[in-house]
Amino acid sequence: MRKESPDTGKLLDGMTRTFAARRHWIAKERPSAQEILQRFPALERAEEIFLEFQRFGGKSPVQTITAVAQQEMDTALDMASKKVDKITYEILERADTCSEEDRQLVTTLAMLVTLPRAVREKSSSFLQNTAPWFSTHPAVIWDGDLDNLGPCMVQIEDQLLKADHPVHAILVAFCLHWVVDICYQPAAKGFYTLVEHLLGLNVTKATGMVLTTLSAVKK
Repeated sequence: MRKESPDTGKLLDGMTRTFAARRHWIAKERPSAQEILQRFPALERAEEIFLEFQRFGGKSPVQTITAVAQQEMDTALDMASKKVDKITYEILERADTCSEEDRQLVTTLAMLVTLPRAVREKSSSFLQNTAPWFSTHPAVIWDGDLDNLGPCMVQIEDQLLKADHPVHAILVAFCLHWVVDICYQPAAKGFYTLVEHLLGLNVTKATGMVLTTLSAVKK
């Protein structure tokens, strides 16, 4: 098993030890995303953003949602019903041509763009073809090119962060709401609430279609 480098271990320990103080500073001072990233540059990395979310008590985002997608993709399609977007089926067709490892990640992408439709929202609320000049809420910069499912960017305010895959980027966008302490984007609140509950947190109350979808997926 690969061991952490000393520097990585020290960083993990330092970020864990300073978590409470960091949350207190953010809650009290209400710094911008730029100020947070300048003070804690480790949070520019997707892996550290995921770890920061886990410090709130949540489960590992990529591992957990990937596992859910392998079991509940059909459930998500049923819940979205006739509102399923064309790109979902295109993504699933692509998944059928991938290796097992890639297939799991591509299937997860299909689920992440389907769940918003299950709660009467659209993935276009957080997926953008090009980076805006400023984004109050986290935005995933991805053009939908299924032939190039590689690194893409996530924008928060005027800050751009790199993610290795659109799945990672969508989950980074979700976690950034927690990291920078902002309310969920209104147009994607149902979707993000679903993700929150699937990742083991119950801070945001699930109601209506969110509760119905959550009950079906977690059955």
